[in-house]
Amino acid sequence: MKRGVLALVLFCALAAATYAASATGSIPQLETTLSTNKDIVYPSEIVSVTLLLKANERLDELNFTVDVPNAYISELSSPCVVKENNVFYHGALGEGQTIQCTFGVQPTSTSAVKLTSKAWMTIGPDTGTGTGPSITIDIRSTGSQSIGTFDKIAGENWTVDNHRMSIIKREQNDPDLVYIGFDELTEGIARRECVNLKDYRICLVNSSLKGNFDPYLGFTPYTYKITVSAILPQLELKVKSDKTSIYYGQTVHITIDFKNTGELPIENLSLISDFSSADVKNVQGPCSWKRNGMTFEGSLFMGDSKQCTFDARPLTQQSTSLFTRANFTSTRGITTVTGPSVGISFKTSPFSFALSNTTARLGQWVDGNLTINNAGSRPITFRGTIGNVPVNGTTTFSQLVQNGKSVKLAFKMRAVNIGNNTVILNGKWSDDGEDFDGIASANVIVPSANLVVKNFGQMNVSNGKSTKLDIELENKDVVGLRSVILHVSAPLLDLPKGSEPVDLRPGEMVQVYSASITPANDTEYKINLTVNFQTEFGQRLETTKFITLKSGKATIKALAPVANQSAAKPAAQPATQGTSSTQPATTGQPAPAQQTAPAAALSPEDAASRKAQITKENIFIVLVIFGIIGVAAVFLILNSRKGDEFDSP
Repeated sequence: MKRGVLALVLFCALAAATYAASATGSIPQLETTLSTNKDIVYPSEIVSVTLLLKANERLDELNFTVDVPNAYISELSSPCVVKENNVFYHGALGEGQTIQCTFGVQPTSTSAVKLTSKAWMTIGPDTGTGTGPSITIDIRSTGSQSIGTFDKIAGENWTVDNHRMSIIKREQNDPDLVYIGFDELTEGIARRECVNLKDYRICLVNSSLKGNFDPYLGFTPYTYKITVSAILPQLELKVKSDKTSIYYGQTVHITIDFKNTGELPIENLSLISDFSSADVKNVQGPCSWKRNGMTFEGSLFMGDSKQCTFDARPLTQQSTSLFTRANFTSTRGITTVTGPSVGISFKTSPFSFALSNTTARLGQWVDGNLTINNAGSRPITFRGTIGNVPVNGTTTFSQLVQNGKSVKLAFKMRAVNIGNNTVILNGKWSDDGEDFDGIASANVIVPSANLVVKNFGQMNVSNGKSTKLDIELENKDVVGLRSVILHVSAPLLDLPKGSEPVDLRPGEMVQVYSASITPANDTEYKINLTVNFQTEFGQRLETTKFITLKSGKATIKALAPVANQSAAKPAAQPATQGTSSTQPATTGQPAPAQQTAPAAALSPEDAASRKAQITKENIFIVLVIFGIIGVAAVFLILNSRKGDEFDSP
């Protein structure tokens, strides 16, 4: 029972603790430790890893694996083995028994190497799995460029990038130490260690026996696996701004830091920070301002750093960014480093303006609300002017707002113009001794005057016969329409050109036009109707409609309501398929709903054609039904015969 409880604990909680250089997991059954001699290395540098397993009670069977991705495993000590790029242990452990394995890890990419572990255990009749500790080996950003990996023996010479290399073996009985000759330089390297010679990093990855004892040499020769990488100069570039969101007219303070974080001097450094359309002042440090850019040219020794600061005031209200980049040369060519960009956006004005209604009838009063928020550290005096349609005149005000406070002001205005109206608030305020301007706006839509052209419903137009054309105008609900005139244009018909001006009160309907039409056979007539009127507030408006008359086989459908719009005359569109009118394009206001046209009567020719089509469709349906019945009958007969065959003796 006790072992079963312990096994259950094992299943649920094989502890893991991770940190840079080592990690230890401990449960009643097993203590596990992963540790490294380094937690950050250069690409291709060797790291020594130690795995320690200790049983706190007898484990009948233990399988423990350490996953090592993106790396080469070397020099693995017993009793662990390598399996599919994993370090693996299998066996039993007595109470208090300790197992230790060491191995080398050489990263094969610039990605960090995370070692994770897992255990499978058997305790008597119970088994369980759990996650063990993990560690992460980070790769230095100040890295190098791999040149190659070489397997060489003592006394052998070769060339790397026109440099002469050789192995000089001095410690014959120590396979973990070798001396490397690099041009005129000589340096000893221990196994799994690296040295820098000139602009190159040289690492001794491994050593292995090559053959047996050589009596001529007096020792057993070894093969040495050596990696060579070119060291690259490294530049750290930082850019920051004291503000990233400002009002137009404010100044930002920019700081640029650059540092040589590599292992080589940086020569011929050229740095530039682009800042479009800015007024720059107070430049500090070794930089200078040239053509919308902060520049630096010079050199940096190892560990050397520079700082440049300046004040910039953007000259446009569009969001902008500061881009910084640097170029420098090395033995591997030209290197470019791009620093972080600093975005500068513009804050909205510290006030907001809204209307109580987004739509209002002509003549209706609309409430306006202005809110001023002072989020600064000082009181501000806010001065503003509210104007533009549909306000009758303008309103100017001045309001003191304490710091950290909010003030709301109310205004009233009357909708006096049909269409989309924008109320504009121009504000001025001071912030930290600087003056700023801002604009806020709100829209209110005043619908059309709802003027309706009537009496165009279902009139038959017969060729050669006189037809009466009567037009009525109705004012649905507008406070008052003045000087309403209907203009008519029909090039193929001899019609009066217009009506007399009338005034229409709300709800009033007046016949404004009457004429006779004598159409010719199969002739199409385009009639252009233009209505001019003005509101009682003096706004003059005009709207245009087209109708189409076809004699002989067409009817005139009902004309849709005439929508009011601005004084600018829109381009009218002719109706199609017998529709007598189209909606005018009115900017900023909703189009009135199209009236549903009554169904048009068919001409005798169309009726005959439709009847013939229906007859053909009916014949086809009858043939399909008879075909289905015939197939079903054949199927039944065949089944009947098959049944007779089975019944016959």
